[in-house]
Amino acid sequence: MRLGAMRRNAADILATARTQRWAPDELLRTLVDLETASRDQSNARNRLVAARFPVTKTLDELHSRLEKERCQRGPQKVSSATSFAS
Repeated sequence: MRLGAMRRNAADILATARTQRWAPDELLRTLVDLETASRDQSNARNRLVAARFPVTKTLDELHSRLEKERCQRGPQKVSSATSFAS
């Protein structure tokens, strides 16, 4: 294992751990979390490339588009509440 994210950030994290007197387990947990997050991002990026989607879309983009549409439509009437009891 190459542990690229750990190697890139180890000096900064070790300096912080030394000055703040982190326990060894806290230091290791921070390094492992950093490596895990980096690998997750890399895997997601590689899966998107492999999928060959014509356009990359995210849920945040969809949410902002829906919010814009709702603002453009203006206030709407609220119908009476419907009970969905079984």
